[in-house]
Amino acid sequence: MTVKIYLAGPGVFHPESINYGKKLKKCCEDNGCIGLYPFDNVATTYLEIKEKNEQKIRSSDVLIADVRPFRGTVEPDSGTIYEIGFASALGIPVVLYSRNS
Repeated sequence: MTVKIYLAGPGVFHPESINYGKKLKKCCEDNGCIGLYPFDNVATTYLEIKEKNEQKIRSSDVLIADVRPFRGTVEPDSGTIYEIGFASALGIPVVLYSRNS
């Protein structure tokens, strides 16, 4: 069985967010896993994005979240926090990490 990893974090707001996601997914692939990145979805409205990301989380085996301070604050991205809580409520293991940049 190949492990599916939902890749949560503020990387979706990075200027090169698509390439950033490809890099994360490649890292997963190099380690025998499948990376599920939010921008793999085709969605335009907030509700569509939320529903499709929730579907991806439901289909994942683990959620790995980048919880670095977001936009100069001391707190992580609120969307990432939502995804962590959603996965936790489903009993999906969550791994957190933080970076300085």
